[in-house]
Amino acid sequence: GVGLFAGNFSRCSTPRADYPLGHLECVGGYPRLDDGVLVPSAWINPINHFDSFGDAVVTLFRVNTFKYVEILYASMDATPDVNQSPLEDSHRENCLFLVTYLIIGGLFCMNLFV
Repeated sequence: GVGLFAGNFSRCSTPRADYPLGHLECVGGYPRLDDGVLVPSAWINPINHFDSFGDAVVTLFRVNTFKYVEILYASMDATPDVNQSPLEDSHRENCLFLVTYLIIGGLFCMNLFV
């Protein structure tokens, strides 16, 4: 997973840098629509990501415990450029890695404990 998705799950905390913009445009502030308060923009990582080996192991453990929906959507939204904002459903083929891992990991765990 690290080779495929390292750095690709990052996104801007505000809609200021939507696709095709990226990390460089995610600066300054953004006024919220409901109350007009200026919220600072930051380039953030989700809780589950593949940026390091340890984070990838935790993320794959979460996938193996069937809490994988947001990770699956993040993998499909990931763009090949690390500093580019994600685009919704731009690479649906990325979910094949997680689905394959889910099937193989589930069978392995079932054989391990049964």
